Amino acid sequence: MRVLIRTDSVFTGVEEEGIADSRSILVENGSIIKLMDNFEEDPSVDKVIDARGFFVMPGLIDLHVHLSATAGANLARSLVEKTEYGAIRAYKYAYKSLMAGFTTLRDLGSNGYQIVALKEAILDDIVKGPRVIAAGRPITETGGHADTPFSNGRVSDGEVEVRKAVREQIKQGADVIKIHVSGGGTSPHDDPSEPQFSVGEIENIVEESHSKFRKVAAHAQSNAGIRNAATAKVDTIEHALFMDDEACSLIRNNNLTIVPTMVSPLMTSKYGKDAGVPEWAVRKATEALDPHSSSVRLARKHKLKIGFGTDAGTPFNLHGNNGKEFECLVDLGGLTPEEALYSATGIAGDALGPKYRVGKIAPGYDADIIFVEGSPMDDIGVMTRPERIKQVLVRGAEMK
Repeated sequence: MRVLIRTDSVFTGVEEEGIADSRSILVENGSIIKLMDNFEEDPSVDKVIDARGFFVMPGLIDLHVHLSATAGANLARSLVEKTEYGAIRAYKYAYKSLMAGFTTLRDLGSNGYQIVALKEAILDDIVKGPRVIAAGRPITETGGHADTPFSNGRVSDGEVEVRKAVREQIKQGADVIKIHVSGGGTSPHDDPSEPQFSVGEIENIVEESHSKFRKVAAHAQSNAGIRNAATAKVDTIEHALFMDDEACSLIRNNNLTIVPTMVSPLMTSKYGKDAGVPEWAVRKATEALDPHSSSVRLARKHKLKIGFGTDAGTPFNLHGNNGKEFECLVDLGGLTPEEALYSATGIAGDALGPKYRVGKIAPGYDADIIFVEGSPMDDIGVMTRPERIKQVLVRGAEMK
């Protein structure tokens, strides 16, 4: 099927191009064939979609979500909840995010393999949803960030055991490997400033993952953990909370991407205390705010690749409100609106790797395209309001 999309202009997600005026997009069988300077009559076109008057851009990519997590205050809920129930809830949250313009979601850890199952159900057209990239269970050391009463990470210690843990996730259908190389905000007995896993352990994880064509995403808040992860050449550094110039240089020299997830501690700090989030979690989130802002500004100064991620599912960080991160990147991180849009399109797509042809409106890429009411280039707040997303296409198909 050939579809022609008429536009006034297109934000392509390709950094060298910016916004292309008076373009039409030709799509065939879910892939973008070409962009044309003006509308051209074509008898072979089966359908014409008129997107004039909208801000047309690639479908958004969230590199860091937890679809089976509720975003509620009760961290202990996972103790009594069946993983199968979490799969049903994850479908609801994935669909909400899709209708907010997020056509690709990278889920970085759940208590079981319910997100792998959701991914497969979407691929088999059992349910409608975004493209889901699933990590399965996160890999953590004994007592690490995912070895708590509230999570079910794959606990492993030593260079041999961590390789086995990687293989287990791949056996269960994981598309990406998630590891924890520092403490975090929702684990009660560690500190975000401490490292976890040795460089040798991380290097073994990376080598094993890359040999199976999987990328590695590392939860890394401490500066020591960030440096260890960058030294071991993980692919994306999640949160990147306490960075210094040396860490930024390591990241840049190894051509890595950071995924700040600035909205997550902000929401916990703002709403957690009155809602019953544990005091230690609220304190950690509040203590993270200023360093987080400083780290993102430092990353921009060093011209690091900044990818878009939200950590959606953490307290009050709601699925479907993923666009709040745009505002954080601009207001707290110092990015321009254009840079923030690139973080969720071309940069995020490149971070996923060539297997996923997403994040750009360019020939050969999947036709994941959204129509936005209003220009986020003039007001990034447009992206925080899901009702401004007027149409969502996934592989050229209109989502309802």
